[in-house]
Amino acid sequence: MLERITDNNTAAPLRDYVRAYRGRCLAVLLLIALTAGLAQLPPLLLGHFVDTLTAGTPLLGLGLAWLALSLLANLMESGQNSAIVALGQHLMYVLRHHMTTKLTRLPADYYTAHPAGETSSRLLNDVDAVNVLFTGGIVNLLASALRLVLTLGIIYWVNAALGLLLTCVLPLLYLFTRACQRRVHRAQLAQRSAIDTVFTALHETVQDLPLIRQLGAERFLYRRYAGAITRSYRATEQTNFFDSVYSPLIKTLTAALIAVMMVLAAGESTRAAFGLSVGQAVAMMAYIIALFAPLEALGMEIQHIQTATAALSRVHAFLALPESPVTSPAQAAVPLKSNTGLMSAAPVPATAPEPAGGSDAPNNSTGTTTPACEFRDVSFHYADGEPVLTHFDLIVQPGEHVIIHGRTGAGKTTLFRLLTGLYAPTQGEVRISGQLAAQIAPDQRRQLFGIVEQDCPRVAGTLRDQLTLAQGETELAATSVSRKAGKTDAAAASPLPDSDLWALLDVTGLTRAVRGLPQGLDTPIVDVTFSMGQWQLLALARALAGDPPLLLLDEFTAHLDAATAQSVLQTLERVAARRTIIAIAHNETTLSHARYIELPGTTA
Repeated sequence: MLERITDNNTAAPLRDYVRAYRGRCLAVLLLIALTAGLAQLPPLLLGHFVDTLTAGTPLLGLGLAWLALSLLANLMESGQNSAIVALGQHLMYVLRHHMTTKLTRLPADYYTAHPAGETSSRLLNDVDAVNVLFTGGIVNLLASALRLVLTLGIIYWVNAALGLLLTCVLPLLYLFTRACQRRVHRAQLAQRSAIDTVFTALHETVQDLPLIRQLGAERFLYRRYAGAITRSYRATEQTNFFDSVYSPLIKTLTAALIAVMMVLAAGESTRAAFGLSVGQAVAMMAYIIALFAPLEALGMEIQHIQTATAALSRVHAFLALPESPVTSPAQAAVPLKSNTGLMSAAPVPATAPEPAGGSDAPNNSTGTTTPACEFRDVSFHYADGEPVLTHFDLIVQPGEHVIIHGRTGAGKTTLFRLLTGLYAPTQGEVRISGQLAAQIAPDQRRQLFGIVEQDCPRVAGTLRDQLTLAQGETELAATSVSRKAGKTDAAAASPLPDSDLWALLDVTGLTRAVRGLPQGLDTPIVDVTFSMGQWQLLALARALAGDPPLLLLDEFTAHLDAATAQSVLQTLERVAARRTIIAIAHNETTLSHARYIELPGTTA
């Protein structure tokens, strides 16, 4: 795939694609050259055939040869077009693969600053437009330019005076074309911006539809859509105007030049320079039409080319976005990972093993305990916002239970985002098992946490799929091993054996509910009718599936009634004995032997 784009050249995605797949591109270019050369032969053969016909010595073989060459030229052009389309599809695949990979490396603040509709528009519309630029624009125009040069060369060879006349006309057409391009480019930039607004509004509308209906905000959204669509419509109308003017002008000029050629060839004073035989006249008419066909195609493609140019700059800007820092193997330390076991309740060892590598790790040779997590003089604020945390300090020991209270906007959720490495502190340090959170490799960091949120987010699939989400990167490897072993059922593809899944359900009290489902673990999630409390228990089972040493609970009983919340808390007590737990809550959530932290902040 494409290497990472690091320079400021807008055309870098296309340039790097050509470098990475030069064999494909050269093969298409060779096919274009052969097609362009072959297309020049039928008019010459036709002119020779007409001259022999007027001389009274027609050659049937010459006519059949012209027919065969014409058919072959058309077949070659069809093959050329198919190859160009295939190359464009491959370009779209590579670009989208590279962009989706980029999404996994972007810092969390990208997702808070850019609406999902904008990202979708870049992945879909902009990549489609870049495909048009590469295939319908660059490659097709290269083919047209080659045909233009070859055709003009043959015209000079047959009649130099006629070639000189055509050469004088071409610069005027070029200036007209450039004037159209500049105006259309500005219109297309406005259109891309309007399309982004439409996509963003669409995403927000679908996501917040119940709230929109409750507040009666349909008219507000209608005006928002109407404004964006109107801007897009006006930009499209402007590009359509230039597109509609250009093509008729080219056709008119083609007919006028053919008429001028005939007049000059028949004129008394111009016959010596422009004189043509009947066959040459027929050939020149075909060549003039062929000469202006690429220019007409250029006019037809102006709208698409300018759209793609604007889209290409947006794709490059996306690929050039700064990424989250990647931890090198020398920096990454093996994080503390206790072997908790799903059913065990033995105490956590008081002394953590010495971290592997990294000068930031404390020295445990004296038997001191390494904190499970630590906030050292941490301050944080969002871009252009008030401070959320100021000089915050917190040490959580392995196996300790901490509940964080605070008013809305005090920074409770921000603490979790700092701890999981989604955000970097503005000041201070966040450490996990003695290691800076930012220096722990992402794949290792994800093995540390089990997170339970206010709701249990569901994905398409079965109940088994909901439980195995915690395995992340290991799922593909496990599926590959199962296939090699000849296992193709859902259980074989799961990264956890059924015995572990049922153990998770046992410890969270969901076994009876799951056994009562029509297909047990393989029941489609759309057919599962759990209560709110059962969904929250399923979220807890999912968090435990990766056997994490640290559980992060984010308002996990906020939407439950008192009795259900107490039942969930009792289940949590059974699985919490050997794990470090940090919970954030508005209400008086209780855990045995928990330490309570009150955040004083009131602004976000």
